[in-house]
Amino acid sequence: MTLISRLRKYRLAGLCARWCVVALLLGMCVQVHDGDTISVLVNNKLTRIRVASIDSPELGQAFGEEAKAFMKSLCYRRQVMLAPLEIDHYGRLVARVYLPDGRNAGREMVANGYAWYFGRYHADENFKNLELKARSGRLGLWIAPKPMPPWLWRQSHPSPRGDRPNLERQTPRI
Repeated sequence: MTLISRLRKYRLAGLCARWCVVALLLGMCVQVHDGDTISVLVNNKLTRIRVASIDSPELGQAFGEEAKAFMKSLCYRRQVMLAPLEIDHYGRLVARVYLPDGRNAGREMVANGYAWYFGRYHADENFKNLELKARSGRLGLWIAPKPMPPWLWRQSHPSPRGDRPNLERQTPRI
């Protein structure tokens, strides 16, 4: 049974797979889809990863391309370590992504102003503090006077495939 099928089984059984790390996975980041989604080759299997605890601007949104470029500079064509947490409603593996030097990719995105802290499922006060520092330092997307959070942007820009569930938070955490 693969790790993803085990996580799906635990999730369906009502067990709290998101609170424990089932295994650490090593793989090569082979694609960056946007600022919070990458694809990693793990044991010759391509796995789509949703970076835990962050929400970055969408590609059609202001700073979306910049967020993707920053994520690419962090992990593209590099070996990353994944700490799986759960499977999201799109079937992606939600995981903490660690870079070769041990840094957390999600934290780097928030600290440099390319993502919002999204603690709905994986609360972490450090992320909140990093976002506050990026805001006060006007880093990345925080240079804009009122950057639109991606969960609000998605409400006014529905997915062309119509597959986006309405699970977005309504108000920012900070």
